[in-house]
Amino acid sequence: MNPKIEVSGAGTNDEKKSEFSPMFLRWLISLTIVTLLFVFLGDYVFARDELRFTPVPWTIAGGVVIEQGLELFSGRQLKPISMAYRISMLAGLLAGFVFGPALLLFSWRRLLTGPKRSMLSPPLIGFVFGVIFLSMCVLGTVAGAIMAPRVAASMRSAQDLGENRDQIIGGMWRVSIDAYQYKILPKNYDGGGGSYRGYAVPPSLQKLETNEFVVVSATDTSVTIMGSSTKYPGAGVQSDYDRQGKLHGRITFMGSFK
Repeated sequence: MNPKIEVSGAGTNDEKKSEFSPMFLRWLISLTIVTLLFVFLGDYVFARDELRFTPVPWTIAGGVVIEQGLELFSGRQLKPISMAYRISMLAGLLAGFVFGPALLLFSWRRLLTGPKRSMLSPPLIGFVFGVIFLSMCVLGTVAGAIMAPRVAASMRSAQDLGENRDQIIGGMWRVSIDAYQYKILPKNYDGGGGSYRGYAVPPSLQKLETNEFVVVSATDTSVTIMGSSTKYPGAGVQSDYDRQGKLHGRITFMGSFK
């Protein structure tokens, strides 16, 4: 007699066990929804000026590093990182590197190997959420990579503009010292004899690098000096100096320096 041979390994899909159980999927989706609600509704919990959720948390970290560097450079004490920053970065990391890949890969596997169900089955919902999370992360990263050169160029341009403005302010200070020396000199020594009237910027100070300086008005007690940039046409700085040669009032910025 031939022994009866039983074939093992056969069975229906319901008999096969999977590590991606429905209970695990329900918990994963529930935790994801709760996390998103907590993040997006954080506007009602945290102050309005706090940072919101972002799919690229490394941009938040970079901003914090730059802000702390500026604080240290200014000699101020570092402020502790707020809880809103921490939650924003944590939510972004979880969405991009935990929830997104887990939902996408496990749901995709379940859709391929599991039984066919209705359109609103948990694997399909998990797959959609996974695609959304990964898309936000990928698109945010791609957008940041595309915008990075433009932002860097804009920062370099703003830095050059600021340096030129500071050069003009420094040049105006030198002109104001020369104007005050003219004021206190007697008229016998080609001075103003106690007045700014008749003062003109000497040729040695009229043009400094890419800047030009002129006297707008001069009275007995005050002189108005304007510095203009030849590098940025239309940009300039104007200020008044009192009888002691000190800055009087506010500095007026014109053109690109505004």
